[in-house]
Amino acid sequence: MADYLEIQNGEYNKRYEFNYKMPSYGIGAEHLNWCERHINNPWGWWFKREEPYIVEPHKDDRAFVSFCTKEDHARFTWYMLSVKE
Repeated sequence: MADYLEIQNGEYNKRYEFNYKMPSYGIGAEHLNWCERHINNPWGWWFKREEPYIVEPHKDDRAFVSFCTKEDHARFTWYMLSVKE
Protein backbone atom coordinates (compact mmCIF):
# COMPACT_ATOMS: atom_id res chain seq x y z
CA MET A 1 0.00 0.00 0.00
CA ALA A 2 1.33 3.43 -0.94
CA ASP A 3 2.31 5.93 1.72
CA TYR A 4 0.59 9.21 0.85
CA LEU A 5 1.45 12.56 2.40
CA GLU A 6 -0.71 15.54 3.06
CA ILE A 7 0.30 18.24 0.57
CA GLN A 8 1.49 21.29 2.52
CA ASN A 9 4.14 22.98 0.34
CA GLY A 10 2.36 22.50 -2.99
CA GLU A 11 -0.71 24.38 -4.12
CA TYR A 12 -3.32 23.40 -6.71
CA ASN A 13 -3.74 25.79 -9.63
CA LYS A 14 -0.54 27.66 -8.72
CA ARG A 15 1.74 28.72 -11.58
CA TYR A 16 5.33 29.73 -11.09
CA GLU A 17 8.02 30.69 -13.61
CA PHE A 18 9.35 27.15 -14.21
CA ASN A 19 6.80 24.62 -15.48
CA TYR A 20 7.27 20.93 -16.20
CA LYS A 21 4.86 19.70 -18.88
CA MET A 22 3.63 16.25 -17.90
CA PRO A 23 3.35 13.64 -20.67
CA SER A 24 -0.44 13.51 -20.35
CA TYR A 25 -3.44 15.41 -19.04
CA GLY A 26 -3.10 14.02 -15.51
CA ILE A 27 -0.67 13.99 -12.59
CA GLY A 28 -0.26 10.89 -10.47
CA ALA A 29 -0.35 11.24 -6.69
CA GLU A 30 3.12 9.68 -6.53
CA HIS A 31 4.54 12.72 -8.40
CA LEU A 32 2.89 15.20 -6.05
CA ASN A 33 4.09 13.18 -3.06
CA TRP A 34 7.63 13.17 -4.49
CA CYS A 35 7.51 16.98 -4.69
CA GLU A 36 6.21 17.24 -1.14
CA ARG A 37 9.13 15.12 0.10
CA HIS A 38 11.92 16.61 -2.02
CA ILE A 39 11.04 20.24 -2.87
CA ASN A 40 11.49 22.75 -0.06
CA ASN A 41 10.47 25.87 -1.97
CA PRO A 42 6.87 26.64 -2.95
CA TRP A 43 5.57 24.61 -5.90
CA GLY A 44 2.22 23.92 -7.51
CA TRP A 45 0.35 22.07 -10.19
CA TRP A 46 -2.17 23.17 -12.78
CA PHE A 47 -3.97 21.96 -15.88
CA LYS A 48 -4.30 23.37 -19.38
CA ARG A 49 -7.72 22.49 -20.76
CA GLU A 50 -8.69 23.21 -24.34
CA GLU A 51 -12.37 22.86 -23.51
CA PRO A 52 -14.40 21.53 -20.63
CA TYR A 53 -15.02 17.81 -20.87
CA ILE A 54 -17.19 15.28 -19.15
CA VAL A 55 -16.18 11.96 -20.68
CA GLU A 56 -13.02 12.42 -22.74
CA PRO A 57 -10.17 14.95 -22.45
CA HIS A 58 -9.13 16.95 -25.50
CA LYS A 59 -5.96 15.66 -27.21
CA ASP A 60 -4.12 18.91 -26.34
CA ASP A 61 -5.00 18.96 -22.62
CA ARG A 62 -1.92 18.84 -20.38
CA ALA A 63 -0.97 18.83 -16.74
CA PHE A 64 1.92 20.89 -15.39
CA VAL A 65 3.98 20.87 -12.21
CA SER A 66 5.27 24.37 -11.47
CA PHE A 67 8.31 25.54 -9.50
CA CYS A 68 9.57 28.90 -8.31
CA THR A 69 13.25 27.94 -8.86
CA LYS A 70 15.02 26.46 -11.86
CA GLU A 71 16.90 24.12 -9.50
CA ASP A 72 13.65 22.55 -8.29
CA HIS A 73 12.46 22.27 -11.90
CA ALA A 74 15.72 20.49 -12.79
CA ARG A 75 15.41 18.19 -9.76
CA PHE A 76 11.87 17.20 -10.81
CA THR A 77 12.99 16.71 -14.42
CA TRP A 78 15.67 14.25 -13.25
CA TYR A 79 13.10 12.47 -11.10
CA MET A 80 10.74 12.11 -14.10
CA LEU A 81 13.59 10.75 -16.22
CA SER A 82 14.37 8.22 -13.51
CA VAL A 83 10.81 6.89 -13.50
CA LYS A 84 10.84 6.82 -17.33
CA GLU A 85 7.52 8.56 -17.76
